[in-house]
Amino acid sequence: MDWYQEALSKFCNSRPPSSEWVSFIDSINYEKPHLSYGYINEYLLSKTFLTGPQLSSEDFYLAYKLKNIPSFAKLLTSKLKPQHLCRWFHHIFTIFPDESYEIYKKHAEIIDSRLIEALKSNDMKKFQSLLGLVNINARDSICEGPRPIHIACKLGNFEALNKLIENGASIETLDEEGLTPIFYAVKCKNIEMFKYLVTLGANVFHIENQKRSLFFWAASAQRLDILDILIEKGCDANARTILGRTALSKAAWNGAIDIIKYLLKIPEIQLNTPDGKLRTPLHNAVWGCAGGRLHKKMGKNSNDCPEAAELLLDHGADIEAMDDSGNTPLCIAASTKAENSLKLLIARGGNVYHQNSYGYPPLHQACYRGHVDCVQILLDYGVDINSKCKNGWTSLEDSIHFNKEKVVDLLLSRNAICDENTIKIGLKDGKFPIIQKLFSYSSRNPDDFISYCLEEGNDENTLWVLENSKRDINLEELRLGLRRSKKIADLVLGKWDKEIPNEILEMGIEFRLEINDLLSQLSPTARALHLAISKGNEALALKMIEKDNELWKKTDESTGQTALHIAARYGKCQIAANLVKMAWDPIQYITLEDKEGLNAIMISEIHNFPYFSALLRDLYKQASQKEIFSYVKNIEFTETSEPVPKHPLTLEEMQNNFYSINATLKEIKETETIWVDTQELLESMKSYFQDIKVIGFDLEYHNFDAKKGCICLVQISSGEKDFVVDLLTNRKNIGEFLRNLMLDQEKLKIFHGSDSDLAWLQNDFSAFAVNIFDTARAYKIIAGEIEAQSLASLINIYLGIKIDKTFQIADWRIRPIPKPMLEYARCDAHYLPFLYLRMKSELSAEQLELLANTFNAMCQKSSSSKLTRVDITNCG
Repeated sequence: MDWYQEALSKFCNSRPPSSEWVSFIDSINYEKPHLSYGYINEYLLSKTFLTGPQLSSEDFYLAYKLKNIPSFAKLLTSKLKPQHLCRWFHHIFTIFPDESYEIYKKHAEIIDSRLIEALKSNDMKKFQSLLGLVNINARDSICEGPRPIHIACKLGNFEALNKLIENGASIETLDEEGLTPIFYAVKCKNIEMFKYLVTLGANVFHIENQKRSLFFWAASAQRLDILDILIEKGCDANARTILGRTALSKAAWNGAIDIIKYLLKIPEIQLNTPDGKLRTPLHNAVWGCAGGRLHKKMGKNSNDCPEAAELLLDHGADIEAMDDSGNTPLCIAASTKAENSLKLLIARGGNVYHQNSYGYPPLHQACYRGHVDCVQILLDYGVDINSKCKNGWTSLEDSIHFNKEKVVDLLLSRNAICDENTIKIGLKDGKFPIIQKLFSYSSRNPDDFISYCLEEGNDENTLWVLENSKRDINLEELRLGLRRSKKIADLVLGKWDKEIPNEILEMGIEFRLEINDLLSQLSPTARALHLAISKGNEALALKMIEKDNELWKKTDESTGQTALHIAARYGKCQIAANLVKMAWDPIQYITLEDKEGLNAIMISEIHNFPYFSALLRDLYKQASQKEIFSYVKNIEFTETSEPVPKHPLTLEEMQNNFYSINATLKEIKETETIWVDTQELLESMKSYFQDIKVIGFDLEYHNFDAKKGCICLVQISSGEKDFVVDLLTNRKNIGEFLRNLMLDQEKLKIFHGSDSDLAWLQNDFSAFAVNIFDTARAYKIIAGEIEAQSLASLINIYLGIKIDKTFQIADWRIRPIPKPMLEYARCDAHYLPFLYLRMKSELSAEQLELLANTFNAMCQKSSSSKLTRVDITNCG
């Protein structure tokens, strides 16, 4: 039974895959399989398995076919692999491996732990029966990868060792870490096995992958008897590992006194050999329990070893040797909580004021690490409690900065200086309990630190200072406070009892602060009212309107908008009703246009607030006895059962022409816009695009519900001219043009985030695309990002132009289309050709090929699962 049949039987109750999937999978061209990879990759974009959350027979059938494609194994390790497809494939083979597959073949040949398991269970009968059947050099499955001969030496099984040697195993066999069998004998401290291997001629000078010698291993294992033999053989006692460590430095780290004494008797032993971090054996000997990145000592010995340090010093170790951070052994002892070693080094004359490369002497290191006992030892010795490190801070200030409360308590009890700078460091970095202690100790007044706190202090300390201060705050402090957290901002506002300046009022609204109850202190402005509406503070806006009955008519100088325009933008009906009620001429007020030519009704409809539009139209009718009709065209439709046809081209027939053309970037204001709403203009547009090779394409649509809708606008640009086609008037005439344009392999259509646009084109006009370029997906390849960037971001990144996205979710049924909406609509399509040219220059040939396959797969996807087809019967 092959892998596929076993998988079906084990996971799918032998249920065969669906005929639809079998038909597609069998159609994969083995000579050009990459044509299908892109399609499958797109299909798996948001799926774990092919047909849903559960593993199915369809998954196993596709995996079975893919593993039979010779080039697919190479694709799995390629930098340009289709990510979703390869993730899915590895997932399948994790669940049900096939060790006969090429990518697993190497492991299958070398991993076989049967001999090793027999040795571990001491089953010599089974071991001997397997000798002729199993590769004697087959590795174990664990990461170190020992072979049977390593395990025999580890277990001290002489019989098994001899049998393996008789069958061709070598005593110089390497495991995955480069260890020979004799290393295993040393690791397990098996002197008899070690001696036996030596008599067999084992290489005692072998160096493993980390450049650790057998002598180093023996010193680590603390075997004096093995060290004696190795010295006799001429092994180098000073040999260094890949990290620069020697047997002596390892013994000092381990606190192995007997080994250190033994090594110190060797005439040529080097006492001060630095490792890769320039640490000497003395540094290692005094390394305490709380050192390193994990704040603990790793290895067999979890503490310092002052006895080892004393031995090294007695033999001439350099007490002022510096590691790569400029730390002497005394610095190490102070910073790693090695109290006894610290006392020893001080007694032996170590420099207690030495500063490391970062400018920290031992006292400061002990303080910021929080080692109270080490701080006490240094102070008792007479180290100046107020001495400063390189950055000018005292030990107290370092302790505060690193929030070592117990050290702070000790230093304050020893009369450390606590001046203004110390308090400021505490306000910025210290925790609240420390701040209370500092103010209590220094008798400082919180009033003196309000400005500093608002500028630099952390939130907790700033709140405490404000709550405990007695004086009023000034205007600059009010400004600073409003830029802080809401709690702080509200507190400074509460401490301000004068009239609130306009700039402060606007800041308060901008930051959504509690200023509604401060209206008696306010002189509201039109700008403040507009801000309150836009930030959703309806209650404040209503109070402002009530307080100043002139605000309704004031306009913004730059936009020409009144408060009613702003209320329309955010759908604030209550505010609108109050504004219109105050207006002297409601008719003129409701129809007043801003500088873009938009009145409040139009703005509300653009931003999809139909109830707001209805309110204003009703108020207009009450005032004038006339009606204003909605600008939104009513679109009538019927659902159709007509299916979306298949793409007329197969993947093999689809071509990709990524043209290189000369084009100079033209900004919007330099480019002609043509609004296409007649047959004559449509024919003119068709004629214009006959000779254009690279075309920017975008569309705007309207949803009736989650799966029904229609395209309202199509934007097509050469970069020289921008066409915006009204599909509410040209719907019956545009279909043939769109189908021909999309299917034209000689024209490159540039989209951004094309999935949705392609689906709408299929659904509304049976227009199937080929030869496209999607800037969103291209940038993901260029930047190596998972998330797609917005088109506005890419235009800014590549072209240095910022575009307005105000109308991104506008209602595109509005007619006549307002000028700002028209400008927005043309903008995306206009910049796409220029964006394509910039991006193409950054893509390699391999990346372009990968993108071409992806784009073709996207074009082949059907819209039927996303959208329901409808017939538009009226666009009135």
